[in-house]
Amino acid sequence: TGYAEGWAREGSMTAPKGLVACAGTSTAATHAPQNVTVTGGTMYNFANLHVEHFGNALAGAKLWLTKLWGPGSPQAQSYSRWNNLMGDPGLSIWTDVPNVMAMDHPTTINVGERHMEITVTDADNDLPIEDALVVLWKGTETYERGLTDAAGYVELPITINIAGNLLLTITKRNHKPYLYTVSCVPAAQM
Repeated sequence: TGYAEGWAREGSMTAPKGLVACAGTSTAATHAPQNVTVTGGTMYNFANLHVEHFGNALAGAKLWLTKLWGPGSPQAQSYSRWNNLMGDPGLSIWTDVPNVMAMDHPTTINVGERHMEITVTDADNDLPIEDALVVLWKGTETYERGLTDAAGYVELPITINIAGNLLLTITKRNHKPYLYTVSCVPAAQM
């Protein structure tokens, strides 16, 4: 399936040498102009169009094949089929040094709680971070998500009926993701 798959499979859990994702041509019969079009189109999508996810950037590169070589041309059709993504198409690509986020949220909550407040700030300067995606998940009881406001704040409704763990995930482009497990504990009194 081409050299890209070999590179993706390189390494092991104890001796990692591989990569997270790659795009490559799945045939040995390739030509530089079309390969450069796909590579340049992918980079153009990341850098100029600010496309965040790898799969969407590769789809945008395939559009460049059609624009450059013409709709229905053998070059556009073949290279659109031959170029494959090995890895997660939803992989978010950082285009800058990632910022570290600081969080203010409860580390434990009581069974019976019906909302959770989270504040997200920049760890370096304590400024609020707007539009950070906050996701709360606890099995079948709670799955909520929301974006922080201009003050870095979001309040989400939750349903906590039994003890266990509530998973908190906070992400934003070019920011280091934040993962935390909030303990859900029985309360003698609310």
